[in-house]
Amino acid sequence: VKNDFNKAVETEQKILEKEILGSDYKAEAENNTNESDCSAIIKQIKDALGAMSLADKKAKREEIKAAGLPDQFQKVTDSETLAKILSIVAPN
Repeated sequence: VKNDFNKAVETEQKILEKEILGSDYKAEAENNTNESDCSAIIKQIKDALGAMSLADKKAKREEIKAAGLPDQFQKVTDSETLAKILSIVAPN
Protein backbone atom coordinates (compact mmCIF):
# COMPACT_ATOMS: atom_id res chain seq x y z
CA VAL A 1 0.00 0.00 0.00
CA LYS A 2 2.87 2.36 0.84
CA ASN A 3 4.48 1.97 -2.61
CA ASP A 4 1.18 2.69 -4.36
CA PHE A 5 0.70 5.82 -2.28
CA ASN A 6 4.23 7.07 -2.99
CA LYS A 7 3.82 6.40 -6.69
CA ALA A 8 0.49 8.25 -6.72
CA VAL A 9 2.08 11.24 -4.99
CA GLU A 10 4.97 11.29 -7.50
CA THR A 11 2.55 11.13 -10.41
CA GLU A 12 0.47 13.96 -8.97
CA GLN A 13 3.59 16.08 -8.46
CA LYS A 14 4.63 15.56 -12.08
CA ILE A 15 1.18 16.60 -13.26
CA LEU A 16 1.27 19.72 -11.11
CA GLU A 17 4.76 20.60 -12.34
CA LYS A 18 3.61 20.37 -15.93
CA GLU A 19 0.54 22.51 -15.23
CA ILE A 20 2.44 25.16 -13.28
CA LEU A 21 5.62 25.31 -15.33
CA GLY A 22 4.05 24.72 -18.72
CA SER A 23 6.51 25.35 -21.52
CA ASP A 24 9.39 25.85 -19.07
CA TYR A 25 8.99 22.24 -18.01
CA LYS A 26 9.16 21.06 -21.61
CA ALA A 27 12.25 23.20 -22.30
CA GLU A 28 13.97 21.81 -19.21
CA ALA A 29 13.20 18.26 -20.28
CA GLU A 30 14.63 18.95 -23.74
CA ASN A 31 17.78 20.44 -22.18
CA ASN A 32 18.26 17.31 -20.09
CA THR A 33 17.93 15.17 -23.20
CA ASN A 34 20.38 17.40 -25.05
CA GLU A 35 22.91 17.11 -22.22
CA SER A 36 22.78 13.32 -22.33
CA ASP A 37 23.10 13.38 -26.13
CA CYS A 38 26.14 15.65 -25.82
CA SER A 39 27.74 13.38 -23.25
CA ALA A 40 27.28 10.38 -25.52
CA ILE A 41 28.77 12.16 -28.53
CA ILE A 42 31.71 13.48 -26.49
CA LYS A 43 32.42 9.92 -25.37
CA GLN A 44 32.38 8.73 -28.99
CA ILE A 45 34.80 11.52 -29.98
CA LYS A 46 37.12 10.65 -27.08
CA ASP A 47 37.03 6.95 -28.00
CA ALA A 48 37.82 7.70 -31.64
CA LEU A 49 40.69 10.02 -30.73
CA GLY A 50 42.01 7.54 -28.18
CA ALA A 51 42.47 4.95 -30.91
CA MET A 52 44.57 7.31 -33.04
CA SER A 53 48.29 8.03 -33.11
CA LEU A 54 49.53 11.45 -32.02
CA ALA A 55 50.08 12.51 -35.64
CA ASP A 56 46.55 11.49 -36.61
CA LYS A 57 45.10 13.37 -33.64
CA LYS A 58 46.97 16.51 -34.69
CA ALA A 59 45.72 16.16 -38.27
CA LYS A 60 42.11 15.74 -37.10
CA ARG A 61 42.45 18.78 -34.84
CA GLU A 62 43.58 20.84 -37.84
CA GLU A 63 40.61 19.54 -39.87
CA ILE A 64 38.23 20.55 -37.06
CA LYS A 65 39.74 24.05 -36.91
CA ALA A 66 39.62 24.36 -40.72
CA ALA A 67 35.91 23.52 -40.64
CA GLY A 68 35.36 26.42 -38.23
CA LEU A 69 34.50 24.15 -35.32
CA PRO A 70 35.88 24.43 -31.79
CA ASP A 71 38.71 22.01 -31.04
CA GLN A 72 37.88 22.03 -27.31
CA PHE A 73 34.91 19.73 -27.81
CA GLN A 74 34.50 18.87 -24.10
CA LYS A 75 33.12 22.37 -23.50
CA VAL A 76 30.61 22.29 -26.38
CA THR A 77 26.94 21.96 -25.38
CA ASP A 78 25.36 21.88 -28.85
CA SER A 79 24.74 18.34 -30.06
CA GLU A 80 24.73 19.40 -33.73
CA THR A 81 28.21 20.92 -33.42
CA LEU A 82 29.44 17.81 -31.63
CA ALA A 83 27.97 15.63 -34.37
CA LYS A 84 29.93 17.62 -36.97
CA ILE A 85 33.12 17.15 -34.96
CA LEU A 86 32.40 13.43 -34.68
CA SER A 87 31.89 13.17 -38.44
CA ILE A 88 35.39 14.61 -38.94
CA VAL A 89 37.06 12.51 -36.24
CA ALA A 90 35.29 9.24 -37.03
CA PRO A 91 33.80 9.36 -40.55
CA ASN A 92 31.61 6.27 -40.69
